[in-house]
Amino acid sequence: MTQAFPPQPLASKLARRRSIISLTPLIDVVFILLVFFMLASSLQQYRSIPMGGPAETSGQPVLDELVVIIVHQDHVEIGGDSMPLTSALKRLAPAQQQSASPRILLQPAPGVSFQRAVTVLDELNTIARADVSLVNTVN
Repeated sequence: MTQAFPPQPLASKLARRRSIISLTPLIDVVFILLVFFMLASSLQQYRSIPMGGPAETSGQPVLDELVVIIVHQDHVEIGGDSMPLTSALKRLAPAQQQSASPRILLQPAPGVSFQRAVTVLDELNTIARADVSLVNTVN
């Protein structure tokens, strides 16, 4: 003979299987992971920047190769001599060939338009091997 068990309600089966989940161990695990990743990571970015050494020079002072040109609206001034721009370019051309890398400082006079300074700068850049800088004041 078989014994028939009375059917149990579905709600009582779910109540027995459901248990209380504690959040304390979960929070502990999350905290441990957070501490681990904080200690294992680095906020610094390591990059290398290539830096070259100083170039070999002939030992001559740099001031010998420094030319200051003051730009006026209708002429330029080199070493106290006023001349048109074309004459200044002819005067600087031999100096460009003698020196390896002369440095030219271009200083606009007060009241000179920016366009005039840029025009003179462009003309000076046509000279080969010229290192031209536009400055506000020359010390």
